[in-house]
Amino acid sequence: MFERAEIDKSGLPRTVDPSTIALVAHVKNNDRRIRQYLSTLQTRVKSEHLLIQIIASLVYMGDGTYDDIEWHCRRRLASIGNAFRLTSSNSYGKLHNGEFLRYQDEIIALVAKPIDPRQDWRSIASCTYQWHEQTNLNWELGNVEPKGINIIEINLVALLWVHLKAREYYRATGEPINEPVLVQRHMVNPMLASYMNISFFNHHRLRAKNIVPMAEFPVATFPRPPLYALALRGAREKQRVFLAQLFTPVELLYNIPQPFTELGEIGDARQLVAFLDHGQTFQGSWHKQIINWHLTLFCFQYNRSLMERYHSVIWRELVVFLNQKVLEKFPKELQQHYRQTLIEPLSEIVRPK
Repeated sequence: MFERAEIDKSGLPRTVDPSTIALVAHVKNNDRRIRQYLSTLQTRVKSEHLLIQIIASLVYMGDGTYDDIEWHCRRRLASIGNAFRLTSSNSYGKLHNGEFLRYQDEIIALVAKPIDPRQDWRSIASCTYQWHEQTNLNWELGNVEPKGINIIEINLVALLWVHLKAREYYRATGEPINEPVLVQRHMVNPMLASYMNISFFNHHRLRAKNIVPMAEFPVATFPRPPLYALALRGAREKQRVFLAQLFTPVELLYNIPQPFTELGEIGDARQLVAFLDHGQTFQGSWHKQIINWHLTLFCFQYNRSLMERYHSVIWRELVVFLNQKVLEKFPKELQQHYRQTLIEPLSEIVRPK
């Protein structure tokens, strides 16, 4: 349903509301300060963390140039994906639990996508959240009860590049740092931007169903702005506008900001759409269909008469996906979750009458 030409279209109608404007301003004024503070903490991942194991498995002994690193990662992609049962070019992966957030079910995809080596290595997010179902906006990863199934992507090229650059930096500065702290500081902490953007979108997704998001746990370790309350008000205002006017799916996504970013550029929810990478197999990309259906189901809560033009496309996607029996390769709890929360609600809307 989401075509790249449509996603990239300019001149889309923009709606504004005071709460969202205030939230974006708070993020712009506080995000860098808070994340710089988090980077100074001596928090660490567990010594057997998945990222530490992947880095060790790369066994890189090359010359350290970007081209050599990218080529090495591309050659090692399939074997590492198979070894850790990650969703990759020749593996559907498995349902992981607690690799990144305690007790949380996770689908973890492994890719080897090129990056810009001229970019400051400290601003590169080698791991990103592609989807989750939380709504906390307190600059915390995992300060919530487990919910749903998270989808995480690890870019092997970025992971190795950032690891090598970080090691060079700490050797040059003489600051002692062990591997669990380095991974927490430069691989896990940068995941916060993608996590918070999806949390913000989930306020709008739940509001479209008239569901009130779960209250946040209080956090008092350092001051942070009241984003949760602003997100609640902003989502109510957006819902009022979306119900009163006609918006295409792309226009709906365009009007939901994505204010958390490493580079200071405010995006919008169109960036959540998961496109296939060149040459990507169905095994390595099935989870992207899940992400896009979540976005589709949100869009279908509005202007259902306008959305009817997309029903046949989504119905065909559902039929093909179910015929592939992808979900049957995973535990019953994953099958039940996706059928109840995604496939059945979508099918009810788009099934030919």
